[in-house]
Parts: sequence; C-alpha cells; structure tokens
Amino acid sequence: MDPEIQERIAARPAELDGLEEQLVKQLAEVRAERVWQRMSDQLANERAQAGSPVVRWRVGQ
Repeated sequence: MDPEIQERIAARPAELDGLEEQLVKQLAEVRAERVWQRMSDQLANERAQAGSPVVRWRVGQ
C-alpha cells in the first residue's frame, strides 16, 4: 500500500477525535444558551404575571 495513504489512514483517528471535541464543546454551548434563554423567558413571564414595575416600565416605553 502507498505510504502516503497509510499515513493518512493512521492520522484519521486523531483528526476525528479533534472534530469530536469541537462538536462536544459546541453542543455544550448551544445547550447552555438554550437553558439561559428558557430561564430568561420564564423570569420575564413571571414578572409580567406578577405585574412587576420593571416590566410595566419597559412595556410602557
């Protein structure tokens, strides 16, 4: 077999491991953003239902 092909095949697992690490990090960031957004939305809804002056001021502007 061609030595260049053997080198590429040998390097592939390390390359895939690096890609996996990147994807894991990106997935964690997306999940964190979604959690933050849900918490933010929930807090805004709770304030709106409670009649928070902060929400009324923002809505009235």
